[in-house]
Amino acid sequence: YHILNTIAHPGIESIYQKYYSSSGNKTITSNIVEDLDLLGLAVWLGDDGSFSLRKECIYSLRGSIATLSFSDSEQEFCLAAFKKFYSGHANIGYHSKEKNQKAIYFSGTDAIEDLLNKITPLLPKALHYKLVPQRLHAKHHRVMI
Repeated sequence: YHILNTIAHPGIESIYQKYYSSSGNKTITSNIVEDLDLLGLAVWLGDDGSFSLRKECIYSLRGSIATLSFSDSEQEFCLAAFKKFYSGHANIGYHSKEKNQKAIYFSGTDAIEDLLNKITPLLPKALHYKLVPQRLHAKHHRVMI
Protein backbone atom coordinates (compact mmCIF):
# COMPACT_ATOMS: atom_id res chain seq x y z
CA TYR A 1 0.00 0.00 0.00
CA HIS A 2 0.95 3.65 -0.33
CA ILE A 3 0.52 6.48 2.15
CA LEU A 4 0.40 10.08 1.13
CA ASN A 5 0.63 12.82 3.72
CA THR A 6 0.19 16.46 2.86
CA ILE A 7 0.22 19.65 4.86
CA ALA A 8 -2.85 21.81 5.22
CA HIS A 9 -2.94 25.12 3.42
CA PRO A 10 -2.29 27.91 5.98
CA GLY A 11 -5.69 29.47 5.25
CA ILE A 12 -7.45 26.22 6.02
CA GLU A 13 -5.31 25.63 9.10
CA SER A 14 -6.35 29.00 10.57
CA ILE A 15 -10.03 28.12 10.05
CA TYR A 16 -9.48 24.76 11.70
CA GLN A 17 -7.80 26.41 14.71
CA LYS A 18 -10.70 28.85 15.04
CA TYR A 19 -13.56 26.34 14.83
CA TYR A 20 -12.19 23.08 16.23
CA SER A 21 -11.18 22.29 19.79
CA SER A 22 -7.85 20.72 20.68
CA SER A 23 -9.65 17.35 20.76
CA GLY A 24 -10.76 17.82 17.14
CA ASN A 25 -14.43 18.55 17.86
CA LYS A 26 -16.19 21.28 15.91
CA THR A 27 -17.08 24.22 18.12
CA ILE A 28 -19.11 27.27 17.18
CA THR A 29 -18.39 30.65 18.76
CA SER A 30 -19.63 34.17 18.19
CA ASN A 31 -16.92 34.47 15.49
CA ILE A 32 -19.26 32.72 13.07
CA VAL A 33 -21.57 35.74 13.05
CA GLU A 34 -18.72 37.94 11.82
CA ASP A 35 -17.04 35.35 9.62
CA LEU A 36 -19.96 33.89 7.69
CA ASP A 37 -20.20 35.29 4.18
CA LEU A 38 -22.55 34.41 1.34
CA LEU A 39 -20.25 31.71 -0.06
CA GLY A 40 -19.93 30.14 3.39
CA LEU A 41 -23.70 30.22 3.78
CA ALA A 42 -24.12 28.59 0.36
CA VAL A 43 -21.77 25.76 1.32
CA TRP A 44 -23.48 25.38 4.71
CA LEU A 45 -26.93 25.16 3.13
CA GLY A 46 -25.64 22.88 0.36
CA ASP A 47 -24.31 20.51 3.02
CA ASP A 48 -26.72 20.76 5.95
CA GLY A 49 -29.71 22.61 4.47
CA SER A 50 -33.01 21.14 3.41
CA PHE A 51 -35.84 22.77 1.45
CA SER A 52 -39.31 21.41 0.82
CA LEU A 53 -42.90 22.32 0.16
CA ARG A 54 -45.07 22.72 3.22
CA LYS A 55 -47.60 19.90 3.64
CA GLU A 56 -50.27 22.38 4.71
CA CYS A 57 -49.87 24.60 1.67
CA ILE A 58 -48.42 23.11 -1.52
CA TYR A 59 -47.23 26.44 -2.89
CA SER A 60 -45.32 27.49 0.23
CA LEU A 61 -41.66 26.69 0.92
CA ARG A 62 -39.94 25.88 4.19
CA GLY A 63 -36.37 25.11 5.09
CA SER A 64 -34.13 23.80 7.81
CA ILE A 65 -30.47 23.53 8.67
CA ALA A 66 -29.27 20.45 10.54
CA THR A 67 -27.46 21.74 13.61
CA LEU A 68 -28.29 18.72 15.76
CA SER A 69 -24.92 18.25 17.40
CA PHE A 70 -24.49 21.83 18.62
CA SER A 71 -25.15 23.17 22.11
CA ASP A 72 -27.90 25.70 22.75
CA SER A 73 -25.43 28.60 22.71
CA GLU A 74 -23.85 27.32 19.49
CA GLN A 75 -27.33 27.06 17.96
CA GLU A 76 -27.93 30.73 18.86
CA PHE A 77 -24.67 31.77 17.18
CA CYS A 78 -25.63 29.81 14.05
CA LEU A 79 -29.09 31.39 13.98
CA ALA A 80 -27.61 34.90 14.33
CA ALA A 81 -25.18 34.21 11.48
CA PHE A 82 -27.97 32.84 9.28
CA LYS A 83 -30.15 35.89 9.95
CA LYS A 84 -27.47 38.12 8.43
CA PHE A 85 -28.64 36.82 5.04
CA TYR A 86 -32.23 35.79 5.67
CA SER A 87 -35.14 38.22 6.01
CA GLY A 88 -37.91 35.70 6.74
CA HIS A 89 -38.92 33.98 9.97
CA ALA A 90 -36.23 31.71 11.45
CA ASN A 91 -36.05 29.95 14.79
CA ILE A 92 -34.47 27.06 16.64
CA GLY A 93 -36.80 24.13 17.16
CA TYR A 94 -36.69 20.50 18.12
CA HIS A 95 -35.74 17.94 15.53
CA SER A 96 -36.12 15.26 18.21
CA LYS A 97 -37.24 16.11 21.74
CA GLU A 98 -36.37 12.60 22.95
CA LYS A 99 -32.74 13.04 21.88
CA ASN A 100 -32.71 16.79 22.71
CA GLN A 101 -31.64 17.53 19.13
CA LYS A 102 -32.43 20.94 17.68
CA ALA A 103 -32.22 22.47 14.22
CA ILE A 104 -32.78 25.85 12.60
CA TYR A 105 -36.14 26.13 10.86
CA PHE A 106 -37.20 28.94 8.55
CA SER A 107 -40.25 29.89 6.54
CA GLY A 108 -41.50 32.57 4.19
CA THR A 109 -41.59 31.54 0.56
CA ASP A 110 -40.51 34.93 -0.81
CA ALA A 111 -37.61 35.17 1.65
CA ILE A 112 -36.54 31.59 0.89
CA GLU A 113 -36.66 32.27 -2.85
CA ASP A 114 -34.58 35.42 -2.35
CA LEU A 115 -32.02 33.42 -0.38
CA LEU A 116 -31.94 30.60 -2.94
CA ASN A 117 -31.53 33.10 -5.79
CA LYS A 118 -28.40 34.38 -4.03
CA ILE A 119 -26.79 31.07 -3.14
CA THR A 120 -27.71 28.75 -6.03
CA PRO A 121 -25.25 30.30 -8.52
CA LEU A 122 -22.44 29.85 -5.97
CA LEU A 123 -22.96 26.10 -5.64
CA PRO A 124 -21.92 23.38 -8.06
CA LYS A 125 -24.75 22.23 -10.32
CA ALA A 126 -24.55 18.81 -8.68
CA LEU A 127 -26.12 20.37 -5.55
CA HIS A 128 -28.91 22.25 -7.32
CA TYR A 129 -31.24 19.27 -6.93
CA LYS A 130 -31.56 20.26 -3.27
CA LEU A 131 -32.74 23.73 -4.20
CA VAL A 132 -34.50 23.93 -7.55
CA PRO A 133 -37.29 21.32 -8.03
CA GLN A 134 -39.30 22.43 -5.00
CA ARG A 135 -39.06 26.07 -6.06
CA LEU A 136 -40.31 25.35 -9.54
CA HIS A 137 -43.19 23.30 -8.15
CA ALA A 138 -44.10 26.05 -5.67
CA LYS A 139 -43.94 28.76 -8.37
CA HIS A 140 -46.12 26.66 -10.66
CA HIS A 141 -48.81 26.31 -8.00
CA ARG A 142 -48.74 29.99 -7.08
CA VAL A 143 -49.20 30.99 -10.71
CA MET A 144 -52.14 28.60 -11.06
CA ILE A 145 -53.97 29.97 -8.00
